[in-house]
Amino acid sequence: MNTQTLTLSALTIAIAISYSLQVNAQDKAKEADEASIEKVEIVEKRSPFGATKTNTPIVELARTISIESALDIKQKGALNLSQTATYMAGVTGESYGYATRVDSVSSRGLSIPRYRDSIQELFGSYNSTRAEVYTMEQVELLKGPASVLYGQGSPGGIINYVSKTPTLGKGSEIVVSYGTFSRAEIGVDINSSLTDDDKWVGRFVGLYRDSDSQVDYVTDDTQVLMPSVSYMPTDNTTLTLIGLFQDTDSDTGAQFIPVEGTLLPLPDGTFLPDQNVYAGEPGFNKFDTKSSQVTLLGEHIFNDTTSVSFTALWRDGEADYHQAWPTFTGGSRYVNAFAGAQIAPTDTFVPRTFYQADNAFNQHALDVRVSKLFTTGALEHDLLA
Repeated sequence: MNTQTLTLSALTIAIAISYSLQVNAQDKAKEADEASIEKVEIVEKRSPFGATKTNTPIVELARTISIESALDIKQKGALNLSQTATYMAGVTGESYGYATRVDSVSSRGLSIPRYRDSIQELFGSYNSTRAEVYTMEQVELLKGPASVLYGQGSPGGIINYVSKTPTLGKGSEIVVSYGTFSRAEIGVDINSSLTDDDKWVGRFVGLYRDSDSQVDYVTDDTQVLMPSVSYMPTDNTTLTLIGLFQDTDSDTGAQFIPVEGTLLPLPDGTFLPDQNVYAGEPGFNKFDTKSSQVTLLGEHIFNDTTSVSFTALWRDGEADYHQAWPTFTGGSRYVNAFAGAQIAPTDTFVPRTFYQADNAFNQHALDVRVSKLFTTGALEHDLLA
């Protein structure tokens, strides 16, 4: 062996030792980093009363679904159902801006229907109470067509919210809050086992709110009572009865004020007052709603592969909607149909339309679902009927 070969061999050995030491040091540093990082593993299953009507874990679904838990809603400060959807991808919450009559949510550019515990809760517009987020365990938005699960609907998807129900081991709370526009609210959530053997569990959710809003004369006062009781005779059977009673006194936040004077200046270059301007008629305007509903949820697991669940709903209520709103259209003149005279809007005067609709609703619905797991070779299937 010559001197050059010996030198190369020594250099090769030195490089190999150096690389081995570096790899060993990197492995030890990686192990130290992994040991110092807190690992949080979340294991949860879908509810049979949720948007997909199955217990299949979300990571195994072939559908896109966004979920906001009660904690998410609280941390993000969502005050209504529309605001719970504002952080969901591809979803627009409060599609028409600030509103007190209804929650408007669109998915993938399309309006979507509203469900509670997998049963459609709203048909039409301005004829029902708004859902209160304090009564919800979570809000789910199933994106895309859902006619296989729900029948005729919207290609954009559906929004479904899961009611708070009795839960073993869950604590109770009293929440008092006060905020902008004199918004005073107290919420009560009491959860407790009713028997020593934990076969009967009860929960009571109550809400009282006395609040003004960002628009003069428009209030957002409501009272909600939601008692519920669950009976679990065995580990495989659960029956839950929920009562929900709501009384809301409000007005219309949308004043339909004109483009001129808001986005565009008036002829004299000025603008209308701030967004608190009220164009309605105090004493006439109102959007007062009342509703009573009873929901029965049931689930029975026959064995590891077969289960049945159902949702039954009875709902009754009324909505008295009165509103006067401006009839602006670019400052053009309007004809008084009774006197035949022309009316020319000015900076301080405008014609108004008076609208009144006293609606009532009554609903009975039943949804029964059977789930069956089976395998064919290497494939596992979850069949829902």
